Amino acid sequence: MESALERKLLELFANLYALYLKTQNCHWNVKGPLFYAVHKMTEEHYEKMADEIDELAENLKQYDIHVPGNLAFLNETATIKSVLEEATAEQYVNDLIESHKLFQRDLNKLLNERQLEGHHGLIDALTVILKEHRHMMWFLHSSL
Repeated sequence: MESALERKLLELFANLYALYLKTQNCHWNVKGPLFYAVHKMTEEHYEKMADEIDELAENLKQYDIHVPGNLAFLNETATIKSVLEEATAEQYVNDLIESHKLFQRDLNKLLNERQLEGHHGLIDALTVILKEHRHMMWFLHSSL
């Protein structure tokens, strides 16, 4: 696999991990009238993302791509960065929606890369992740 594609896959991996952390942060820190609904929803979302992270890492390893598992890699590679420390439930949810939009945009671009042609297992895994994130975003939008 070419190094440009490898970089894009690792950036996607880092962004998935960053989105997972943002979702968990919201789960832990949400307050107010929407607490229970957002708390439960984000728990379901980050549990799905944990499985996606593992699945994506295992797919990358099948292509002999080293998958870093450290914070320095995330800080350097992820384009999804900001984490709200203190926010209302609505602010957390809107922030997650924006991050899901960015993640889906980048994932769609990646799925259209000619360099992915012939990598059916990886394409299938990425397509499942995209479908799940569309579903998560629908739930986030519907909670407001």
